[in-house]
Amino acid sequence: MARENTTQGISFTPELLERAKARAKERGLSMSGYVQQLIRADLQGTNDPLSSSALRQIKGHLAELVELRKAVARSNGGKG
Repeated sequence: MARENTTQGISFTPELLERAKARAKERGLSMSGYVQQLIRADLQGTNDPLSSSALRQIKGHLAELVELRKAVARSNGGKG
């Protein structure tokens, strides 16, 4: 019977390993599952950095939301 998975050794700094283990635990994954998830996402291109244009748009929308929240708080007598 053929194996589905192959074992590969990877080196980590102690700090990076501890942080990765904690993140895997938060997500309910084993360390192996977490690393596999990250690699799959990278290979699918889902971790591409946002363009500067997209970042400007997001910042603009966030600024609008802040102003909207302030306006709602004012109309509620300061209760936001």
